[in-house]
Amino acid sequence: MSPKNSFSAVDFLVLGLSFVISALIGIYYACAGKKQDNRETYFLGDRKMAAVPIALSLMATALSAVNFLGVPAEVYFFGPDLLLTIPGRALSLFILTGTVFPLFYKLGLTSIYEYLEMRFNKTVKIVAVCIFFVFSLCYMGFVVYAPALALSLVTGMPEVLSILIVTIVCIFYTTIGGIKAVIWTDVFQVRCLSTFTHAVMINMKCSVG
Repeated sequence: MSPKNSFSAVDFLVLGLSFVISALIGIYYACAGKKQDNRETYFLGDRKMAAVPIALSLMATALSAVNFLGVPAEVYFFGPDLLLTIPGRALSLFILTGTVFPLFYKLGLTSIYEYLEMRFNKTVKIVAVCIFFVFSLCYMGFVVYAPALALSLVTGMPEVLSILIVTIVCIFYTTIGGIKAVIWTDVFQVRCLSTFTHAVMINMKCSVG
């Protein structure tokens, strides 16, 4: 293992704590408070989650490892053209927030697929579900591989082991804790990303003067 890609003891401690805290959040919501014994609680958090953690969770979803690692590389090698997509994305979110989301909330729907069945028929719903399933299956491969590859490079562990660690931790807290665990883990991870990104920027500023 070369010095440039090796972790110090502090680095391993921080990494280990991030995994442990994510797992503990899942354990907490699996064991404490209301049990995850019904669909309303497990998938929807009883519809009582506050706006701020939900917003941060959505931000964490948008800032996936693919974007967090891939966008800087894309801009570095090919220029800032990718940034031109930001206004379009912002406009689409503004439109969805004012039209689609209120409708879904009023109808008590949990997904777009329920609306497709309500608006059209079950066949349309099944086709849409199958298309999204195939897309998600392919996309999840990139989402898992990107952080696993980064973890492998900085720790020197085999890529397969990195993939297993990332996958097992995510499946663990998601499965036992439900949507509440997912949301609060996302909040924790967004705080980590924000803190570490600012730390890197400050370090770069100090290094170049």
